Amino acid sequence: MQFSSAIGVETSNIGVLCCALDPINLVFNFIALAIVAEFDNYVFESLKSESMKVLVEKKFYKRVILIHHTTSKKCLLEELSTVKDENGDFRPLRITFKSRRLLNKILFSLYKFMRAFYVSLFYYFLPFSAILLSAFLPILTRFYVPPDCTNTN
Repeated sequence: MQFSSAIGVETSNIGVLCCALDPINLVFNFIALAIVAEFDNYVFESLKSESMKVLVEKKFYKRVILIHHTTSKKCLLEELSTVKDENGDFRPLRITFKSRRLLNKILFSLYKFMRAFYVSLFYYFLPFSAILLSAFLPILTRFYVPPDCTNTN
């Protein structure tokens, strides 16, 4: 859900930034879209007496969500988690790619591809290209003279 909303906000951000005619409007539109992108965080912070808010606060999920398995390269292969398997032995903490099942390998590879696309192309390159495009389009089109439709001679 957050991935699709980030894609939508960035796409609209690039569209709005490409239509800006001067640098002041470019900055104002960028700030406005940044506020829209953070709007869900503002709404969450404004909730005072919501009963479900405690479920996503840091002090609650730090106690509930414990890391039992990881794919981190910082974790050693010999480290054991606190979870026991069906034989009563502690499971390894680090999950290697070869220890995964086929479907999990496919989904993990898909995740890595989507993350590489999002981080490299969508997060860094597209906003930069929108700024370059909005700067170079007026330069490229200033010598273009449209045909005069009002001259009847």
